[in-house]
Amino acid sequence: MKDTPKPYILKLAAAVLLGTAIAITAVLGYPELATALMGVVLGALCVSVLRMGPRVGQQIRTQTLESRKLTQRIEATQRQVLAAAKDERAAERTQALITKLDDRLDTNLATQRRVLAALENERLAGADRQQELLTGLEKTQSKIEESITSMGRIGDKIASGQRRIDQNLINLRWELVRENEALLQLFDRFEPRAPMPPSGGWALNPTGLLELLFLVERRQPRLVVELGGGTSSIWIAYALEKTGGRVISMDHDHEYAARTRLMLQLHGLDHVVEVRDAPLSPFDIGGETFNWYGLDAFQGVDDIELLLVDGPPRAVGPIARYPALQALAPKLASRSTVILDDANRPEEQEVARRWAEEVPGLTRETAIFDRQAIFSYERPTAE
Repeated sequence: MKDTPKPYILKLAAAVLLGTAIAITAVLGYPELATALMGVVLGALCVSVLRMGPRVGQQIRTQTLESRKLTQRIEATQRQVLAAAKDERAAERTQALITKLDDRLDTNLATQRRVLAALENERLAGADRQQELLTGLEKTQSKIEESITSMGRIGDKIASGQRRIDQNLINLRWELVRENEALLQLFDRFEPRAPMPPSGGWALNPTGLLELLFLVERRQPRLVVELGGGTSSIWIAYALEKTGGRVISMDHDHEYAARTRLMLQLHGLDHVVEVRDAPLSPFDIGGETFNWYGLDAFQGVDDIELLLVDGPPRAVGPIARYPALQALAPKLASRSTVILDDANRPEEQEVARRWAEEVPGLTRETAIFDRQAIFSYERPTAE
């Protein structure tokens, strides 16, 4: 009641009084008065209602507006709630999406790290391969340079070899001329009674034969010992047939010795030349062992005035002809001549050098041609 407006209380009190009055008059038997009072009340009510109409309308409008506002607020609130709910769901979806994105990002990062690691490994491997390739290229380049240098040296050797070949061809032409001239001189000096065996090769060359026969004719040795016979045996026999003297020819090859005997018979010179078989056997000189003619073949051979050393062949061993003077020096005449064939070869040059140093009384002479080393020997006198 405290909150009820005062005019409203007064009106309410008046209404109660009128109602009470109406009830009393009706009870007291004054219906007209009661009706009149009822009319007053109804009129008051009508007036009141009429007066309350605008206020009620205003109130209704106010309430309606408030209801609308409330409805709008409710709707706004609902929208906010819905929006919030949507936002929450969106947030949840966003969070889930973010989580998925994080997972994918982690996966992508892990994949990227693996890819980067693989790329780094590949880069390192590529660098290693590149280094290997560079090293290989450097080695290849070095080999190419070495090959070029080697080819240059080979080219120099080829050029040098070509120069030697050219020089050898020139020498060969002159040698052929000399050999042909010597051969013509040989046949001009003698008239063979049968076909002559070929010269050169294993046998003495025409220049060597010409110089040998020149010495035989000039020095007229009474005994010639020949180490390694054949063609030279026939020519020496023709020379000694004119001057007198004989030849003992040693040969380690039995078949070759037999062929030489046959040739001598055909030329009618077997009475001048004795061909002996002299198989090779070990021969020791100062700790060196050589394959040389067996000493038994030299039995009865003394006072050799001309010793021709044309064997054994070099296929037997190094400096195979070196033992000749070590073995036969005691059998040389007090004055004699020693001829070493093939003196243009290195091994025979070594033999000639050692003979000159080691054999007392041996002196090298100047030869007409370069294929023979000629020595004069004079036995040293005993002191």
